[in-house]
Amino acid sequence: MLHREDALGRSANAGQCRVNARAAPFQERGSRDSAARSDLAGWHAAACARWLGGTPAQRSRARAEAAWWSVVSNIHFAFDDVPDAELRVAFRSDEPAWAYICTDARRAPPDQPTMNLGAAEPGAAAHGFGHAMGLTHVRQNRAGGKSWNVDAILRDLARPPLHWDRERVLAYLNSLGRDSMTGTMFDPGSVMLEYYPADWTTSRLAVRANAVLSTYDKLQAVQVYARISLDSDA
Repeated sequence: MLHREDALGRSANAGQCRVNARAAPFQERGSRDSAARSDLAGWHAAACARWLGGTPAQRSRARAEAAWWSVVSNIHFAFDDVPDAELRVAFRSDEPAWAYICTDARRAPPDQPTMNLGAAEPGAAAHGFGHAMGLTHVRQNRAGGKSWNVDAILRDLARPPLHWDRERVLAYLNSLGRDSMTGTMFDPGSVMLEYYPADWTTSRLAVRANAVLSTYDKLQAVQVYARISLDSDA
């Protein structure tokens, strides 16, 4: 089954992660299982990217935020717009943001995006390219577990632009209990953290989306891609 990654507030799951495009789940698409294992080796050196729309300013911000990951890990995103680029980046502001996880992007039709950054708000591209690297949402780490207000979530995710029915909302809530593919601690400063409003939790604690990489994000990228480098050299 493919998954896209959810990101409430940045922008739910179908092989794919913001209830305005800023307050809906950033959806992750792709197989967490394959991305957690040998599939990650597909990005051991570089991944080519092609733009599908976007203004010069949006593209510039996205390119700069993607480069944050390259500074701290053994991966390079080449924005050369080649026709067969593995990563294809759209900026569809009328739908929540989402990204395929790691090399599951190869499963997308070649004329379709593998990532949608919506209106390309600060941090959205860093979040999206984190998924492209194989990182999942921090809220999927059980150490950051929450007690959810199901009625409030059902209400909010039924609204535009998502219009989710009960079945899809419950599938999303089930995904919130999964372990993160990487990492063992909850990092409130992570760029991979999803926003959600206070009334989504019984404790009424809101979580904001972050716009820059945290120290822990950088450590996770180093650990994942150091392992990839070792595996690819073996």
